[in-house]
Amino acid sequence: MKYACVLLCCFILTLNAYAQNWAEENNFSLFIKNLKVAHIDFVQTKILPDIKRVFKSTGTIKFIKGEGFIWQQKTPKELKFISTKEYFCIGETNHSLDEVPQYSDMAELIEDVLNGNFSTLNSAFDVSYTENDKNSWQIVLIPKIDELKNIFKQISLIGNSEQIIQIKFEYINATIITVQFSPAKVMLKDEIKC
Repeated sequence: MKYACVLLCCFILTLNAYAQNWAEENNFSLFIKNLKVAHIDFVQTKILPDIKRVFKSTGTIKFIKGEGFIWQQKTPKELKFISTKEYFCIGETNHSLDEVPQYSDMAELIEDVLNGNFSTLNSAFDVSYTENDKNSWQIVLIPKIDELKNIFKQISLIGNSEQIIQIKFEYINATIITVQFSPAKVMLKDEIKC
């Protein structure tokens, strides 16, 4: 779950910067232009190969552009995950991103993209963008480098000009994690810090 959280943050920020690089205005760039603070409810499902049961979790996310996010899981058990530019916290435990190479790599990718350097993103993924109707968009990220190819087949994001609707992580071991989003019924008041 924590990897999905970090990837969620990474791809929202990454795609934000990527959208700014597109010359034309489209439904995705409208979504990004409006994305500043988001309070989102989520339903995450995880399907593992060879297991008939679907694992499900629910909760709320608070996202502030430039600061990070809080992933507050409510079911099946309560868990709070916070991600900032320099730290991540699970419960009462703080960790520097440098302590975990995967997290540090994600932080570096985010920083590069937010600073207008797209070389890491473009060397790591083939990125395709389509608009499905008047208001919706889909982005598919297909890994190009071995470190990512050894984990993911692809990552898909679906949304419209007002919100992100779904992120789907398809792993090479046939695991599928799908995160569905909707506007939050209750907004998190917690501050985004570790």
